[in-house]
Amino acid sequence: MKKFVLCIGIVFVCSRLFAEDTKWKFKGMFGANFNATSVSNNWSGAEKNSGSWGVKLDALAERDVSVSNWANTLKEEYGRTKTSGSKEQTSADLIYFNSVYTKKMSFYVNPYMSFVTDTQHNKLIDPVTLTESLGNGLWLINKTTQQLKTRAGVAFKQLFDSVKNKTLSTGQIVQYSSADNPNTAKIEEWKSSTGGELITNYDLLINKDVKFSSEANVFSAFDGGANLRWDNNLYVKLSGVVTMQLNYLAKYNYDKNTRPVWPQDIERRLTIGVGVSYNLF
Repeated sequence: MKKFVLCIGIVFVCSRLFAEDTKWKFKGMFGANFNATSVSNNWSGAEKNSGSWGVKLDALAERDVSVSNWANTLKEEYGRTKTSGSKEQTSADLIYFNSVYTKKMSFYVNPYMSFVTDTQHNKLIDPVTLTESLGNGLWLINKTTQQLKTRAGVAFKQLFDSVKNKTLSTGQIVQYSSADNPNTAKIEEWKSSTGGELITNYDLLINKDVKFSSEANVFSAFDGGANLRWDNNLYVKLSGVVTMQLNYLAKYNYDKNTRPVWPQDIERRLTIGVGVSYNLF
């Protein structure tokens, strides 16, 4: 946790130091939704009393100059839903923060450092995945309407997940942690790994009202295991400040101890939202 607080603090302090720098560009979209249905006791249809709400933030603070690029991305989501006769459930919960600093030296040499936090609002920082990495990047396409860049390097990943009760399909309740090593008698809460990472970003401005962005993140641990995160967003401006966002997120975790099955174990999520945008394109 000390490493997490320290990294967030460094980013915050540096952002404050450069707050007056006109080279900083801020972009983002905030969305909120609420849906409710209420029916009488003698209602003959299949509907039930229900309600759902959610909020979403997609923000970017970037300083891009001739000698360097510093991009800070924050994605936050939270939503709840309740249907009569059932417990209230979480429909969306995500905190994803990514800070990447790149030194521009030549077409082939662009060293970078990055810090990533992947967690959620419910039981904040439990579980949480922290990743620090360094390496070299390339801008393969750098145009106003289209950008393609990739970077590769060494990454240091830490996963914290406290021991919790988990209900199996049989109804049995067992203690569980996603950081556990099944080869030991103790249930571990921390798991650290070092490996190589390859990240590719693609942005396409289709026209003045439509933009597509994609990020593919692959991590392969030196001692076995791998992670894939593929995040795709399509933004469509409906008016000057109102934007619709279509998001498709796919995740795949290959654990050296508990081997998943490809492609059945790919986690997928598709969401659609409408919100207020600020200088999104």
